[in-house]
Amino acid sequence: MISLDLLCRFKLRAKLTLSCRCFLTNFPLLIVNVKRTIPSIPNQPCNPLGNNPMVSTGISFVGIVGVLAFLIFVAKMSEYRAYNIHIGAMFGSMMAFNVWYRIWPAQQKIITAIKNGEAPNPADAGMAGLRSKHNTYMSVPLIWTMINEHTVGVSHYLDGYGVLLVMIVLGWHLVWQLYKKSGTIKGF
Repeated sequence: MISLDLLCRFKLRAKLTLSCRCFLTNFPLLIVNVKRTIPSIPNQPCNPLGNNPMVSTGISFVGIVGVLAFLIFVAKMSEYRAYNIHIGAMFGSMMAFNVWYRIWPAQQKIITAIKNGEAPNPADAGMAGLRSKHNTYMSVPLIWTMINEHTVGVSHYLDGYGVLLVMIVLGWHLVWQLYKKSGTIKGF
């Protein structure tokens, strides 16, 4: 097992998963599947918001509610489909940013290191894995917003925006349950 005990602790378990747990709370921050032994990881401070996933999830949800409130009350957007499309565009833009500016450059560094016969930087793998996990969480609400033409029939419940917020929470919960289940399957 590889571990660092400054602010972040990374562990290599059975040469299959890299788990980052915050030193003070021991909450898991990220899980990345790897297939080779990873050398020691440089000390990196944890993000204070990452200490507690429930707090960071709550802050993210409040941010989404804030954007939705801006669209409805400031931009005077009253149509269910309009703010549904805007929230979906926000999720899609964040996912595209994660891929093009975080995941792909990290993967290029990892591929280059492996081609040169060097060990890849574990921080790159960890960051790419975390951003991929963020994209997975955003994908289910994004699918809901993409099919919004077919969900107009439920828009009269909870004034429409409530339906969107409920679907975001349900989507996040579904992905969280899938991640929780995948940790119990051997080989993943």
